[in-house]
Amino acid sequence: MLSALRAHLEAKPDFYSSRIDSPVQLEWLGKAVTLVSRWNRSEGILLQGQINSLNPLFLAAGSLVGIYTRLYAAVADLELQVPASSGEVFAPGAVYDFFRAVREQILSAKTSLLIVDPYMDADSFHKYFYEVLPSVGVYLLVKAKRDGKPTQYIHALKGAVNDFINTYGGSIELRLSKELHDRAVILDTSTVWVIGQSIKDAARSSPTYLIRLDGDIAKLKREHYGRIWDTALLA
Repeated sequence: MLSALRAHLEAKPDFYSSRIDSPVQLEWLGKAVTLVSRWNRSEGILLQGQINSLNPLFLAAGSLVGIYTRLYAAVADLELQVPASSGEVFAPGAVYDFFRAVREQILSAKTSLLIVDPYMDADSFHKYFYEVLPSVGVYLLVKAKRDGKPTQYIHALKGAVNDFINTYGGSIELRLSKELHDRAVILDTSTVWVIGQSIKDAARSSPTYLIRLDGDIAKLKREHYGRIWDTALLA
């Protein structure tokens, strides 16, 4: 079910025109209802209601946000149901405990480190990465705006990355993608951790988690973000 939902989201058709009038679009929406209903019948009924409320002759900007959000909520819930070999939940206010747990994983990387965090900023980079070994290839994947342009965090983050390289050396690459919706840490192209919130704000006012994924779900995550990285834009 989890892999089917992820594949369905990746295969979403172009809805940027102002109409819903192609068999591909209708088939995608219908399958979305079926998949979500298999996960949670009540959520499937709500999703069907959202789709029924769409005007097929005039698709207003943002009218599909609720549909995508419901699908991503299903993915997130199913991920949390996957047995994990280790993990931790952090209560609101446990900012330092979260910082120590995530930084411990980041510093354990031996060859490569991929951080997926839509809203990473310069302060987060300074806190978490200043002791990463120069021999570790660091890959930062952050969010771009819908039009592909950088968010307000990118200029300062790029400056922090350049300052780090000029001072300590090493290999750090920063890329932007519009396709990011969650957060992950992938160590040495094998170990996968998922995070409940951006490391910028995690555990500050809401609970969050750090959970290691294993087996097929970890493989799916690695492949998913590998595809996004390959098409992401250099910052």
